[in-house]
Amino acid sequence: MLMMESKTTADQPVGLAAGRVATAQYEQIAATSRSDLPWVANGFETYRATLKNLPNVFAWNESNALLESVGILGHSVCLRRMQSLLNVINRYDAKLSFAMRSSFERLSPAARARLILAPETIYRIWHFTKTPAESVKAACGFLNAESALDEPASDKRGRYWTALGDFYYADGAPSEVRARAQLKWAPNEPYCAPRLAQAIPIDFYSPNVAHAKETTVASDFLPFSDEEMSLVRERLEDAFDRISKVSQAAALLIEQFVRVIIPLKVSSGVGSTSERSFPGRVILQGVERATSARIAAALVHEAIHQLLYILEFEGRFVVIEPEERVKSLWTGRPLELHSFFHACFVWYGLANFWALAQKVDAFDPEEANRRMNECLKGFRGRNPVDAIVAPPGAVRGDALQVASTLQQRLQALTTSSSSATVN
Repeated sequence: MLMMESKTTADQPVGLAAGRVATAQYEQIAATSRSDLPWVANGFETYRATLKNLPNVFAWNESNALLESVGILGHSVCLRRMQSLLNVINRYDAKLSFAMRSSFERLSPAARARLILAPETIYRIWHFTKTPAESVKAACGFLNAESALDEPASDKRGRYWTALGDFYYADGAPSEVRARAQLKWAPNEPYCAPRLAQAIPIDFYSPNVAHAKETTVASDFLPFSDEEMSLVRERLEDAFDRISKVSQAAALLIEQFVRVIIPLKVSSGVGSTSERSFPGRVILQGVERATSARIAAALVHEAIHQLLYILEFEGRFVVIEPEERVKSLWTGRPLELHSFFHACFVWYGLANFWALAQKVDAFDPEEANRRMNECLKGFRGRNPVDAIVAPPGAVRGDALQVASTLQQRLQALTTSSSSATVN
């Protein structure tokens, strides 16, 4: 049962002395999301049409309209979830609910979009019934921080991180949050996180980093040095530039569906991960030691997941998750059925990406060919969807039908390339 003191929360919006976040992306999202009628009034047909076009999207054909449509779905669902959260809070604390709703409604459309689409906000609302006090406290802090960015200067005391982890407001400090990204943070100073492609925050410091460590596979996490943080940023920028050279469509997918990148330093290895409960959050491990191709593969890989996570707001691909795992045809690891189903689209998209990469001067041609063959491995022989052993109705029929076409679409690549083994 939720019982919190209103005085500890977002009773008034706060301001930021100078410097505003680059909100062009979220201004566009807010503008295009004014009408979500196709999803609200005819969601089933819109969903099916989107599913049917996914193979074209992940073949990196022009797909602006589809990406915009899925973005509208994400905004629509997240806005309704925020409104539902405020309605539930009102049952237990009307004063608190009024203060939060007032702060939210005073935000600009772009600021609201930043707040509701932040992976941490989505997670907190999703888990509200399990951790109500913690979720409300986080939401109030996010509201205060976003208000600080969105309004004129204020001398209000308080220290707040935005939900995206990209800005920090410190005690009404009159000093500016510099438009130029910072790699050092101090509790008594405002802060602006570095960005990938001038759009995607690279979060080294916010509380969301600690939460990422708690909600990802256990590992020995180490602190970054200043030099390593700079190196991580440089390598991400280099990889993204190379992706853009290969495919503007792939770069656009990353820009529109990856909300934040959280790099983590580990003792060994390189990897990436994302979760359905944090759509838009990409965790990258070992960037400081990874090659450009490895980082590029991770960014494209995870961006595909993010679009699929948002599309699944309208309907999960796997309705019933069976106990039995499915062996990955690409890595050999046992996967949940939902993860395996996503993998079919992810490896399909990566195979097409590396095929395109061999036609431009962005990556070493031999490495691009090797990576393409790694991606094609699971599509050789039987159709990957035939590996799914699940009760009738466990997987949506329309989603399964689309996934079953991916192998045939890659036939030209599989027959003209040599097989390779995934490391």
